[in-house]
Amino acid sequence: RDLRVRMASEGVSAPSEKELQEIVKLYKKTEEALREALMNREKLIQQQSENKMVKEEFGCLESDAEVYKLVGPLLVKQPIDEAKTQVDKRLDYIDKEIERAGSIVEGLQTTLKECEQKVAAFESAKQQAAQPQANTQTAAT
Repeated sequence: RDLRVRMASEGVSAPSEKELQEIVKLYKKTEEALREALMNREKLIQQQSENKMVKEEFGCLESDAEVYKLVGPLLVKQPIDEAKTQVDKRLDYIDKEIERAGSIVEGLQTTLKECEQKVAAFESAKQQAAQPQANTQTAAT
């Protein structure tokens, strides 16, 4: 009973069986989306690490060093300043994408927690509904 009062005051109500099935579907979809988002974020972190290493290597180069860029199957000579600028831009882009991926992960984790709370509320309500019946049956005997 205290749980029902707390759930009502928090705006959480126990879902019906049909709603519970929808919550479980949403939970599974969200879990899969979270798995994909985490993998995406890992790839971005790996790219960030690789680009940071490239940037460090550029710092060790002489100003007259030759830098080549892979374009399809060809290596094309590229001015070092242009290469440094491209790496910096790529790092900025990757940093923003990592931040965006983090926001997506947080949102998905919040959705999972909400689903878990709804399932817990359903189970609690179901148990509470079963208790009065059990008490009535024992009182009748």
